[in-house]
Order: sequence, then structure tokens, then C-alpha cells
Amino acid sequence: MRDSATPRAGWRLPLAAAAAIAMTVTGGTALASAGVHSSAPVTVPALAADAPNLNHPAAGYAQAGADLTSTYMQAFWNRAGGNIFSAPTPTAETVPSSGNSSNGYTLWPSLLGLHGLVEGERQRPGAYSYWIWQVYSGLGQYWNADWHGYMAWKMFPGNDDSYYDDNAWVVITLVEAYEATRTSDPAHAAMYLGRANEVMSQYEVHGWNSDSIGGVRWGTSATAAGATDRTTSATAGAALAAFLLHRNGQRPTWGGTWLDWGAGAVKWIVRRLCDSDGLIMDGFKDNGEVMRTKWTYNTGVTMRALVEHYRESGDRTSLTAAESLGRAALDHNGGLFDNSVNDSSKRFWWDGVYFVHYLVDGLLRLREATGDAALRSSIAAEVRREAAYTYNYLRDQQSGDGMYWRNMRLWRIGPYQLQVWQQITGQTRGLSQDPSEMNGSQYVKTLLANAGVARLFWQVGASTGP
Repeated sequence: MRDSATPRAGWRLPLAAAAAIAMTVTGGTALASAGVHSSAPVTVPALAADAPNLNHPAAGYAQAGADLTSTYMQAFWNRAGGNIFSAPTPTAETVPSSGNSSNGYTLWPSLLGLHGLVEGERQRPGAYSYWIWQVYSGLGQYWNADWHGYMAWKMFPGNDDSYYDDNAWVVITLVEAYEATRTSDPAHAAMYLGRANEVMSQYEVHGWNSDSIGGVRWGTSATAAGATDRTTSATAGAALAAFLLHRNGQRPTWGGTWLDWGAGAVKWIVRRLCDSDGLIMDGFKDNGEVMRTKWTYNTGVTMRALVEHYRESGDRTSLTAAESLGRAALDHNGGLFDNSVNDSSKRFWWDGVYFVHYLVDGLLRLREATGDAALRSSIAAEVRREAAYTYNYLRDQQSGDGMYWRNMRLWRIGPYQLQVWQQITGQTRGLSQDPSEMNGSQYVKTLLANAGVARLFWQVGASTGP
């Protein structure tokens, strides 16, 4: 979950079922795109002198989230009858398997596909509960019953490739699925909560290191590069998971409280990995070397974990720390913005959309909790600004398929987007194309990007209005 060029590999729908989703589940428009198109050049429309264009979706962000959820489910869910997410062509997170697992997505993108459905169910109760259950059931193919956790790819004898950050998001997504479906689908909701507590109690906590470095390690494999690193992605995710379990009356199967366990994890991050600019770094290598990259994920998930700790404990030091992170995340001169843009008023977050939605989540939860009216206003303004930028510039204008690219930095996508970036900024630069936007010479759309954008739009629609 830490490499923006190639986030870890891990994930379509029969036509009749796709139409059912589009017309019945979300009320969206069924789209025929399979997520692939050619790179034929298209003339860039002229932009006004006050570019960038930050128009909002005419029907609002919640409907934009519903439409995109319909689109990504149609494009990626159950394409070959295997009850998994898969792609029509290899992408950065798919596995070159065979049969109904061909180009199947690994766990993290699959979880994000599930999380988009959960966000939709929160706002439109009953609309997505069937599909939440279908995807959850399909993810059973990744379940390792002996480990009480999920593998990065479908379970097979000898598979030892599993990640603590992925499984933290299993817990978070399933607790939120429980909260979203406990009225619309109570029987399955109870199963989601039970599985979440099982994963946290019997798998996730074993990632914590009690040595002088501390933190939750990234993965389990003895041979995977970086598996023993102590990462913010795993530690902040585990802390947030613990607080959500506590909120729903769960306790560790081995005693104690999830509130205490999560507090230790999130305080470790703030103490050890908050840099002088107020942003959260990526973690420690196993040898103690600091990994200094500041993904939007790191600050966003830590921020939300601090907010949830404050809500559950009343500890105002956690709210104060979250407010500090929020202000740093909104600083256009700070490390989360694309500082290759000279005019700070035209800077946007630099990261991939598959991470940015986590930052939006943290900021919007902080907006709910803080008593600082100026900070609440700044959060709403920046979140809607970034959402509008995503809607106007990351949506594929060439194919018209309603799908989105991965990179917030347009000069990382393709020649068309580079020209747009140059018009927006008034600067010139060369294309520095991210290979994960491509399969060879062909552009591809990914579940990771589109589920991430859908979740972002759902969040913005729920928290800042249309």
C-alpha cells in the first residue's frame, strides 16, 4: 500500500447483473466500458484565464459516487464468474492467473471496491446491502482459516503473503459494513462485526513489535521486500480498526480493551513519525532507518484515528493532535501538495486517488469533531476544491466512459493530461508517465483508482452537501 507507482498487486459482472446494478441499485446509467482505450491524441479544449475549472457535478457528489460505483462494479466485478474483482487486461494490482481468476485483483483493491459499496449503503440504506454481501462472500477465497486473516491473493497451500495494513482495512471496512447494514441486513451485519473482531484479535495484533522500534510491521512473508518494515499504513490502520471495534462494543478475545490498544498504536505514530512540518512519515525500516515519504494516506488515517480516539475517550490531546495534522494537510506550501506548481493557488494534493480518499476521510471526521470554526470552513473548502479537480480533470475526457485515472498530478498520466496541466499552471514541463496507468502501450482503468474516487465522492456528498 506504500508505492504510488505500483501499489501491491492483488482484483466484471455479467451483463444482466450489471444492468441490474446500474438501473436498480444506484439509479445510475449503465456503461459499456471495460476500462481500456487507445491513446489516440485529442485536442485539448481551451481553458479560461482563471483556470483551473472547479465546477461541481450538476447532480451533486453523492450521485457522482453512485454513478461511479455502478460503473466500477460493472467493469470489474465477477467478470468471469469467479466472484472476485478482475480486470479485462493486466494492471498494476492484478494477478496473471487463469480461468475465472484471470487478471484477478488482490486484496487491497478488492477491499476498496467493497468500501465504496459500504459508503453508498450508509447514504442510501438498502441499496447496496445485497452487493456488500456478494463481495464479502467472494473475498472468502482470500481467507486463511488457520491464520484468521486474509491473504494478499486467493488462498492456496503454502501461501504466506499477507499484510497487516490490508487486514486493518478488512476490520475497518467490515465494522463500517456492520454499521451501514445492521438495519437493512441485520443477519449478515452481525457476521461482518464478528469477522472483524476475529481478524483483529487473532491476526492483526500479532503485527505489533515490542522491540526498541515498535509499530506494526507491514507483512508476514519471510521473503517479500519490506515485509518487516514498521509502517504508518499498518499501524494507523490498526489503531483506527481498534477504535471502531470499541465503538461497537467489541473487546479483544484475549482481554483488555480495544481503546487502550489503539491508543498505544496511534500515540506511537505521533511520537515517532510526525515530522517538523506537522505531517506523518511512512515508517521505519527494520534496521531503524526512517522512511520519510509523506503519503496523503499516512496523515489522513492517523488523523481519523486520533479523532476516533478523542470521541471514544474524551482525550482532548488527541483532538488537538488531529487539528494540527489537519492544518498541515491544508497548507498549499506543505508536503502533501504538488510543489512543482509555482502558483500555490493552483496546487492540489500530489498523491494517487487511491490514497487521497483516506485523507478526505480524516479531514471530514475532524471537521465533525473540532470546535474551530475556521478550520471547519477550511476543510470543507479544500475538500470540495480537490473533489472538483478530480471530477473535472481525472475523469477520462477522451473515452467518455465515466472512469478515472490514478494520478492527481496530470503530468504523470499522458500527453493529453500534460497539456491540460500546462494550460492550468501556465508552466511547461515534460511528461513523466506513471507505468501503472498503462498496460504496455495501452492505457488502462483500474479498480483501485475508480473505487477510491467513488469513495471520495460519497464522502464529500455526505459531509459537505451537494
